[in-house]
Amino acid sequence: MTSCPNCNLPLTRKQGDYGVFWACESCNRWLIGLPILRRTLDTGFFNRLWQEVLNSREGLGQPCLTCSKPMNRVFLGTDENPLSLLVCRPCNVAWMTPEERAALPVQAAPKPLKPEAPPPEKQLPKEAAELLALHQVEMIAEKARQENQFDASHLPMSQKILAAFGFPVEDTWEPSHAFPWVTATVVLLTSAASIYFFTDFKASVEAYGFIPVDYDRMGYLTFLTCFFVHGGWMHLIGNMYFLFTFGRGVEAKIGGLGILALLALATLGGSLFTLCFDPGGDIPNVGASGGIAGVLLFYGFAFPHRKLVFRMPTPMLGVGQLMRLPSLAVLAIWVGLQVLGIFHQQGSGVAYSGHLGGLLAGLAFWLLWRWKNSGGLIKVQE
Repeated sequence: MTSCPNCNLPLTRKQGDYGVFWACESCNRWLIGLPILRRTLDTGFFNRLWQEVLNSREGLGQPCLTCSKPMNRVFLGTDENPLSLLVCRPCNVAWMTPEERAALPVQAAPKPLKPEAPPPEKQLPKEAAELLALHQVEMIAEKARQENQFDASHLPMSQKILAAFGFPVEDTWEPSHAFPWVTATVVLLTSAASIYFFTDFKASVEAYGFIPVDYDRMGYLTFLTCFFVHGGWMHLIGNMYFLFTFGRGVEAKIGGLGILALLALATLGGSLFTLCFDPGGDIPNVGASGGIAGVLLFYGFAFPHRKLVFRMPTPMLGVGQLMRLPSLAVLAIWVGLQVLGIFHQQGSGVAYSGHLGGLLAGLAFWLLWRWKNSGGLIKVQE
């Protein structure tokens, strides 16, 4: 748990009107993400703050509470009213005292839209009632649009590019505990193995891929070795991005051994489900997608409110606009796509059965983990 450098007390997670931040109960200093400040502060002031952060080069302040690198001292006030903030540019966070917070210009809360309604005692003509109903529907739609509209201007350019190409990025900041060494090692080993297999792709796929009709090859090891074989560069890059992006949060939650066990169980579950779905299949199944599916399910359940920014690959849902949804909602959408895809798996080139098997194994792992951490009881909260 991140601790206050002034009081040596653990910071407490707080939920404010604009998002999550971390506070010291003793000195009342706050560790808050810049995306939360963007929604809190006056737009012009935040733009000036963000420009100063971008222009700063070397950190001169105290070590950052998350990455331990020196924070930048950003000056925003005047000679008469001096104001400065400690900001860590790599972590995208600020460390503020109560006096500094009091000097910040907070933007006014948006006024809710209220559709005009006629006095209840008056009976409107049919045409007027229809127009009023249409107007109310438009007002409700406009309110929903304003509540759900997403401004991606605060995202770094690298994240904007990733989101534009369909890769989800995390928008809700949380303090990191440690670098995910186990997840990073798995990514590096899998990438190295897959790149080596590219040198003799056909023989590698036939040797290490999982083939349902010949499932007992290599002493049943192909149930797991398929994790390290990929069908091409984009297949490898996409899987490794998902594994690192979501695996680091899962590793922080359950530890290095925990995420290794989850990956192994989900990969095994994906192969088993593929065998049950098509026991006579002779096409090799390769890729880490089954194991990653288990990681995605655990991430969605462990961090249901963490926001993800992505571009929905469906024209009906707005292909030209970035979306920002809670991770549990994104997981539900992805699971629905896998269920629909399994009915069209033949000839698609995608092993949806492996994804669903990994999800089921991930669900079993999640329930076992919850049971173990609740003292042997599954507690249901009302």
